[in-house]
Amino acid sequence: ASNEARPFWQKITFQMLYALTLWLSHKTICVSEAIQRDVRWFPFSHMTLVKLGIDAPQFVKRAEARKKLGEIGKRFVLGMVAELHPTKRVEDAIRALKELKPQYPDLALIVLGEGAHRETLSSLVEELRLADSVSLKGFVSDASTLLHGFDMFLMPSRTEALGYAVIEAGYAGLPTVASRVGGLPEVIRHKETGLLVPPENPHALARAIRILLDEPEYAKHLATRLQEVTTSRFSKEKMITETEEVYKS
Repeated sequence: ASNEARPFWQKITFQMLYALTLWLSHKTICVSEAIQRDVRWFPFSHMTLVKLGIDAPQFVKRAEARKKLGEIGKRFVLGMVAELHPTKRVEDAIRALKELKPQYPDLALIVLGEGAHRETLSSLVEELRLADSVSLKGFVSDASTLLHGFDMFLMPSRTEALGYAVIEAGYAGLPTVASRVGGLPEVIRHKETGLLVPPENPHALARAIRILLDEPEYAKHLATRLQEVTTSRFSKEKMITETEEVYKS
């Protein structure tokens, strides 16, 4: 939370609470290398690294997923699974779509998730005249099962510990563009398993999306590599085994 856009006094308060929690703990599990770096300066802390891991979602078939996502037809869908919160920077995806629409009129953006930022985002969609191309679906139960209905996955967050959603996108084998923040580069290796862009930069996001749109074979290659890495490095079994070792030590 101290990496979010908050008043300075709130960040200091969070840091103090973190320090107290770490001091009172026998051992602290960090879910990413980025989190480990963030808290390394705390005194008297005993930290270990166990990266997040999840089971592969039970994906529904593409045709069924597209049907559940709405009247998409053959449009190319940029997808997000994210809370409608300023930290997730859904507005950057909306602005990137606006930049791309003249060249790619069939592009659409679908966001699965709800949150306090809905009104602001809805107003932005209206302001940019993208009502026919952006769909804020709200909360969707088992949203990850619908990922095969997307054609590309976006995660332009301002900060992330590691990012469950980007791991789910990896299991789904989706070409992915994410921001270079927190633990996201530990999943998305730039030009190896996806593309990374600076945070809060809709133009950079649009450029990365354009690369993958113009080079579908390259996009497919990145998606395949991401799926391989996700399966081998971010499984629930791996996380459980490493967590058990922490408790044994």
